[in-house]
Amino acid sequence: MKHWRISLTGGEGETVAFDCPEGVSIHAAARTAGFRLRVACGSGGCGICAAELVNGQVDYVSPISAAKIEGCPARAVFLCRATPTEDCCIKTDWQWAVVDKAPLSRRMAINQQGK
Repeated sequence: MKHWRISLTGGEGETVAFDCPEGVSIHAAARTAGFRLRVACGSGGCGICAAELVNGQVDYVSPISAAKIEGCPARAVFLCRATPTEDCCIKTDWQWAVVDKAPLSRRMAINQQGK
């Protein structure tokens, strides 16, 4: 299976990079890599996850709202549905969150010790 490299630059100028397997949305790959992106509906209907594709190419795993596409700049991509077809650089006007990737059992144990 092919993997594409995604470089994501956020609103505060910080850049992260992660791999995205072929056929997987950028949003899903980011979550697997430990980053939570700004997504609301997850179906390409709200446009909250829209970002600028600086370079690279994407395809969509499922249809997205035609009304949202018409209202966005030409290089806009919807990260909840976009799947890369090559390495991509993407710029957002918002910042992502880093997710604790520790197993739930370990996080629960740490929380219990802190009580």
